[in-house]
Amino acid sequence: MTKFKKQEQKKKLMNDLPSIFLSLMKSHELSPGDFPDLNRFRKFLNPLDFSKLPKLTGTRMQKGKRMDKLNSALATDIPDLLARLP
Repeated sequence: MTKFKKQEQKKKLMNDLPSIFLSLMKSHELSPGDFPDLNRFRKFLNPLDFSKLPKLTGTRMQKGKRMDKLNSALATDIPDLLARLP
């Protein structure tokens, strides 16, 4: 994929962040306060080269320890911590 095409995809993703956040809020029953400030998040993402990030569709991520740990944290660790809050 050409560098121009990658930049266009990144720009589209950055413009779609509000709808992505909204979709995640609905699908995982999260509140807006669970998400970072949109403008600050865009500033954080802007210098990143997305092509160097690990792909979630790759077998290394899906079958590896990283996804297992993340799923475990989301399913048990975080709910346990939240239950302890007054």
